[in-house]
Amino acid sequence: MTLLTRKRVIKVALETVKGTKVAGTQALFAFNTDIKPAAPFAERKGAGLYLGHNETGILGEGIGTCSFKVELRGAATAAIEPGIAMILQAAGLKDNSGYKPTSAVSDQKTLSIDVWEDGVKKGLAGAMGTVT
Repeated sequence: MTLLTRKRVIKVALETVKGTKVAGTQALFAFNTDIKPAAPFAERKGAGLYLGHNETGILGEGIGTCSFKVELRGAATAAIEPGIAMILQAAGLKDNSGYKPTSAVSDQKTLSIDVWEDGVKKGLAGAMGTVT
């Protein structure tokens, strides 16, 4: 059965401890959303002595990628939507009454991202990235 692309929801949240997953709290109006594992596939060979070996392997480390597009727009009470502000901070920009690049590790933020694709929840923790 084909997944409906319009049935996608994305939520983000800034992490207080880098790499520690938190539930996404801020919904985004995003499109062209793509989330997938980027882990290597480790092949598992069966011994050949027993019936029931049908697993060809497992995914390695829990790493992945998520890409999406959002409209850069303001909110009624803020200069920019809170979800977009979180994304900019995770892309290495510091919120200082204007977003400016920062290289200080203490200023860099990480995100937890939750994406629901046709009712299936997929998530990333410790996400950082780029803005283009």
